[in-house]
Amino acid sequence: MYNTPRLPPTPQRLGETKFWRWVLSSWTLHTYLTLSIVFSACLILILDGTKLLPRERESATDILRHAFLTVGDVTTLVSALLMIIRALGQTWIMTATWRCAMILLQHDGLSLGQLDNMISY
Repeated sequence: MYNTPRLPPTPQRLGETKFWRWVLSSWTLHTYLTLSIVFSACLILILDGTKLLPRERESATDILRHAFLTVGDVTTLVSALLMIIRALGQTWIMTATWRCAMILLQHDGLSLGQLDNMISY
């Protein structure tokens, strides 16, 4: 009856299997999601309501004598974990962007001059 237009096949890089395409495109996203959930759960379940020592530690060996955390320890830990989570998110964005650019280059949707112009700005 009606001729429905066929969609073009999804662009793929040459010689790439489905499994490796999935691994390369999503491992950082899954790691990002898992770390975000674990970090949030730790903040809610472990640190919520915990009494922290407001003072500074006297020495590096003070950690072994007192098992309690100070406010500075928690701040340092939260900052480090947030930086790791942020770096994973930026890694996924960067790889997704480059994969799209390479697919466009491979299938004549983008010229080298246009890619150079995009990178420049």
